[in-house]
Amino acid sequence: MNEFEKIVQKNLITVVNYLPNHVDIWNTKLKEISKPLQVLSNQCEQLNHVQNANMKWIENFEEIKCCLLYRISNEIHETLTEIKSTILKLPLQGVRFAEGAESHS
Repeated sequence: MNEFEKIVQKNLITVVNYLPNHVDIWNTKLKEISKPLQVLSNQCEQLNHVQNANMKWIENFEEIKCCLLYRISNEIHETLTEIKSTILKLPLQGVRFAEGAESHS
């Protein structure tokens, strides 16, 4: 086996050994993020309904509508911040390959 094949084999073994842990981490994060995603979906639906509401017969309706839109938008921002925080905790570099592998690409 030549040197390049040894490096490839070493890298493959590294990936195979790391993969179960990596999958577990992603599955855990997916479970963590499912609730905030559902909340975000609900908030977007609320925003859509309020934007489309047209009840001119209600006194001060436009003022109430603006207030609701503002509050829902703030909640959406907080939910997106929570989702972003979860995403940023994901391992993006995961596996370190054996030295020398990059020079053969």
